[in-house]
This record gives sequence, C-alpha cells and structure tokens, in this order.
Amino acid sequence: MTWVDSFRQKAKESFPNFFSFNSKIRTRIIAEPTIDSLIASTFLIKTLQHFAFNFSFSFQKKITEATINEIEKDSSELIILLYQNLPQNLIEKTTKKIILFNQQQFNQEKTIPISSLIYFFCKEYYHEISNLSYLLPIPYIHNNSEPNESIIQESLVSKKLEIKKGLTILSSQTLPLHKSVANTIYPYLPGISGSEDEAVNLLIENNLPLRENSRFRNLTDLNEEETKMLLTSILLKRLGSEKNPEMVMGNTYIIALEDENSFIKDLKCFSLLLESCLAFSKYSLAVLICMNPSNKFKAIEYVNNTLTGVVSAMTYYLDNKKSIVTETDKITIISLNHNLDYKLIDIFSKIIFNSNVYPEKIIAVISMNPASQIICNLESSKNLQPFLENLSK
Repeated sequence: MTWVDSFRQKAKESFPNFFSFNSKIRTRIIAEPTIDSLIASTFLIKTLQHFAFNFSFSFQKKITEATINEIEKDSSELIILLYQNLPQNLIEKTTKKIILFNQQQFNQEKTIPISSLIYFFCKEYYHEISNLSYLLPIPYIHNNSEPNESIIQESLVSKKLEIKKGLTILSSQTLPLHKSVANTIYPYLPGISGSEDEAVNLLIENNLPLRENSRFRNLTDLNEEETKMLLTSILLKRLGSEKNPEMVMGNTYIIALEDENSFIKDLKCFSLLLESCLAFSKYSLAVLICMNPSNKFKAIEYVNNTLTGVVSAMTYYLDNKKSIVTETDKITIISLNHNLDYKLIDIFSKIIFNSNVYPEKIIAVISMNPASQIICNLESSKNLQPFLENLSK
C-alpha cells in the first residue's frame, strides 16, 4: 500500500464525511505562513467553495495561548488549523470544534508536505481539485528536493504539468537567456545575480549567442554542448558547493496550460513569486494567484523587490565577511543589521544554508527592523530544539 492509499484510509477514519458538515456553519481556517501551508490552504479553500461552506481564512505565524483565547471568543463554530508543529495541549484548552491537519497526525514521513496530504484528502470529496495538481511540486522545489513519485504521477496524469531535464536556474523556459541568469538566486552567483550586464558578459565569455533569428534565446534553445559550457561556468561562479546538485541541473517543472511567455510557467519562478508574497506579508494575494494564476501580474513588483533586496544584502555580506561573520565550531553568525531588509531574512538565510558555505553548522542571520529591534533567523540540518533550550537558559 502506497503512502497515498494509507493516508486516504487514515483520513477517512479520522474525518468521516468531513464535507457533509452543515455548510452553513461558520468555519475559520488559520494557516502557518509557509509555502507548504499556502498551497494546502488553496486546495482546502477551493474544496470548501465547491461545497458552499461559509468560511474565512487567515495566516498567523504562531498559535499561542492568546490565539486560543481569541478562537474561544470567535463566532466560528468550526476551526481548521494548518500547522507543521503544534502542541496538542494548546488545542485542548478550547471548547471549539477544532480540526488540525499536520504530518504527525497521520504518522507520515516528514518528507511528505502537508499540502500533498490535504490535496489527496480533498480529492476524496472533490475530484476536480486535480485541476490544481500542478501546484503539488512547489513545496518540494522550495525546499530544494525532488518531489515524491506519487506527486509526480498525480501531476502528470492530470496533464497539468510537464517535466524537462536541464539547467534549473530561474525562468529557464520563459525569460531571455541573459535575464534568466541575472535573476537567479537559487543558486546565487556572486557578481552576476542581479546584474544583466554581468550575465551578458558571462554568456559572451562562453561564446553563447544571445539571439537567434532576431529573437532572444532562452535555456531551452541551448544544444547539449552549450548547456555543458554554461553549466561549467555557473558551477565555477557559485557562492558555495550546494547541498543538493539539483539546484543547478535536474528536472524543470512546467505548467502545461500557462502561456509560453508567462513568468510562472516554470514552477521555480512560481515558487519565488509565492515566496516574495510571503516575505512582504501579501498572503491573500498569494492564495489568489494559486487559485487563478492570471493574477500573477499583481505580485511581480514583490519579486523585483525580493531580487533587489537579496542581491544588495548578499553584496554587502561578500564585501564585509571578515567583520560581520563570527564562527565557532557549532555556529556561524552573520550580522547584517540594517543592511538586510528584515522581511527577506528567511530567503537570505536559505541561500546561505543551501550554498553549503558553512557545512554542518547552525547558521544565524541577524537583521533589524525599522525600530532597530533584532530579527534573527536560524538554519540547520539538525534539530534546533536542544540549541534553543540552551540559549534560553
């Protein structure tokens, strides 16, 4: 029995006739503002709309006792929570009907995103949710990992997704070649990411023509030899060695029905767009785009702000490493303060962590908000709980 079959059985047992609840009762969805919960929310909202539920949704970073007290006073009769980790004792403090969706609840592997679980749960009741199956690989892409085989098959069978092999840098299918290289931050290319002029110079140095028959080329126009040349050049320019080689070469996931020149036709670009919306707290806009990609133009400015802000902070980091980086045997602290927009601290930290510049260490990136309050992000391949407990002491 595959994990999909196992999950479906468990879901049926845990939530029998879920969508036969009286759709008129007031329902509230509260989700963690992550890529995974964002996609999960989209599947759930679409299904609730189909069954004409009376519902509202919001995003909140943490569920605290104050949140529970607020829920207790809320007029909603049914509360749905989408959180990766949530102490059960908090939920037990309210008399409300609460449904919690997370991995632990279904004894799933940690490699299966909540969004995948929600998708197959909703599909049991609303088969047309498969029209959004192209969203399934996005949490994997965001975490720089290959999607589970069941996820790939689901997206391919519904004919919503195409898979191509090659360079996986940003906008590989849609943007002109030099713009694709310049806009790449996964992996980050020092001196090139953020600069179209330097991207053009890189291509010229490798004898890679920018145009073909009066039109700009993109990555799909490169032949095998040209692809190898560009790959070699990118590998030499990277910030580090990357934890996963898929950051440079591997599968590219393409939305089949999206326009050829659409920025989000490549799911790696879609992921960056959603990540930018989350960074600037545009949660509702992100959900709107997932449900209807034609709304993507409203979010392009946030993508541009993300690229500009990250490149500026990365340039400062590379120019001042000796004075702003403190290393011990277990932790690396990067103090960027006001030189990194605190809204982008998660994205900056992810770039440093995935680049593998500081392998096997906890990475602490420090920024400041406009009120000069310290904002810190921690990244590690290991469980951070023991470290946090020692820190609090």
